[in-house]
Amino acid sequence: MRYILHLLRSFFPGLLFFLYGPLVFSQNTRQIRKYYEWVNKAELAITDRHYEQALHAYDKAARIKTLFSYDAHNALMSAVELGKYAKAVRYVEQLESKKGIPRAFFAQRKFEPLRRSKEWAAYAATKQPAPAIDTLLRKRIDDLLVLDQKYRGDNLKYADSINLADSIIRLEINEILQRYGYPSEDITGVWMHSDSTFYLRSPFDIMLLHAVKNGADDLAPTLLQSIRKGDMHPLKFVMLSQFFTTPNAYAYGCSGSNQVVYVQVEKEIFTCCCDREKEINANRNAIFLEPVADLKKKIEFNYRLDKRFKLNVSNATSYLSYSKNVEEARKNVMAQKDFILFKTLPSNTSYY
Repeated sequence: MRYILHLLRSFFPGLLFFLYGPLVFSQNTRQIRKYYEWVNKAELAITDRHYEQALHAYDKAARIKTLFSYDAHNALMSAVELGKYAKAVRYVEQLESKKGIPRAFFAQRKFEPLRRSKEWAAYAATKQPAPAIDTLLRKRIDDLLVLDQKYRGDNLKYADSINLADSIIRLEINEILQRYGYPSEDITGVWMHSDSTFYLRSPFDIMLLHAVKNGADDLAPTLLQSIRKGDMHPLKFVMLSQFFTTPNAYAYGCSGSNQVVYVQVEKEIFTCCCDREKEINANRNAIFLEPVADLKKKIEFNYRLDKRFKLNVSNATSYLSYSKNVEEARKNVMAQKDFILFKTLPSNTSYY
């Protein structure tokens, strides 16, 4: 009898995972999709300057998972615009304690109304909290980036050394992904470019890029799973997508590069429409990205009206300058499927 009970105890957890594991994963994926839906609503509200609606949407997203750094930044900016400084300070604390962003970041001019508040005076008197990140993993990634960059710059001269370094780093990437999954912001924090700028792309993403360029298509399923789990931001996968050997399966923009939806050739801007746009929207929806129409609205706002926010517009525009072959370049763009002229400009100055 004891033997039978022992077998049941050993077998039952595995049976539960077999029966309910996929269901739990599916439910989590639906929640992550909901996160991005709320973020998209927040960003669209920002483009309409409806900051109260934006804050409400970010609050909804934050109940699903910790906000990505860009999203927490936009929520902070919305709170500042509304004069809700107590709430703004809570987002500052989150960016410091969960993402490792230094307090000097908030010395920027756009945060000046917050710094004049009594809420900030009380918070600034406290010591910056130590970020709750894996410092050993972060150092490991930093050290690997040093190796990754050591010989790059003269690729022909140091080709053998670069290939050897890439082979070593690829093994390290595999081990990190197996042990930690994709190393998200919540694990490693964000990397700063300067006191006023933090990177969307981490050193780990740079090394992933080189691995994919070397033919690491086998990483795609793992990375897509990381998106569905909420660890990897979809835009990071988009930055890799053009280098997979089956790029059409991962087309998220009109021109097949990143999420580019506007291509400027001298004085003309082109975009895609019709069936091409539907195909792209289907691919974007699969990794929780907003449809092209929403992206275009954000581009117009972020590039033409207000650059203080960090909306989902990275690598969404392209400017091709051909001083001698403008007509040929124009024909090449128009030859792409369902490309149309969007706007003619008075000069060839970059519009976005």
